[in-house]
Amino acid sequence: LTDDVLRGIWRLVADLHRAGIAHRDLRLANLFLDDGGQAWLIDFGFGTVAALPQQLAGDVAELLCSMAVAVGPRRTV
Repeated sequence: LTDDVLRGIWRLVADLHRAGIAHRDLRLANLFLDDGGQAWLIDFGFGTVAALPQQLAGDVAELLCSMAVAVGPRRTV
């Protein structure tokens, strides 16, 4: 995962959150990279529209933890 891909993932999450949507299952298994290196979020089965601030914060916490395992805390942040 390049730094550009990592930034792209965080941008996707920020876009969702600006729209008031919480994914609520943001683990690496629900991130897909296409052949061009573009990140996509998949599996919105637990997703919530008009999400509460706690749900949005939960997305960030979950992604921080799962991404840190894969690329380390420094690159995650």
